[in-house]
Amino acid sequence: MVGVCITALSILKLVRPTGLGIWVNHLLAFCSLVFLTSGMLSYAAMRAAHNVGLERFADVAFIAGLILLSVSTVFMAFVVD
Repeated sequence: MVGVCITALSILKLVRPTGLGIWVNHLLAFCSLVFLTSGMLSYAAMRAAHNVGLERFADVAFIAGLILLSVSTVFMAFVVD
């Protein structure tokens, strides 16, 4: 999922965004950090003996990342013409 965010960032850099495009760039960068956090929490949950809390946080981070990626994709449709 981080790769998807990086690909979308690269596409937006080719367009040279202004206005809303700059916000989409920042949203995609934040989205990749959310997916990284989700991955780290998932790994920690697999390693921990009592992992129910970590699994829940990893799931929440992953769903939040998917929502952010979907929102940024909608905005990207308006930026890239």
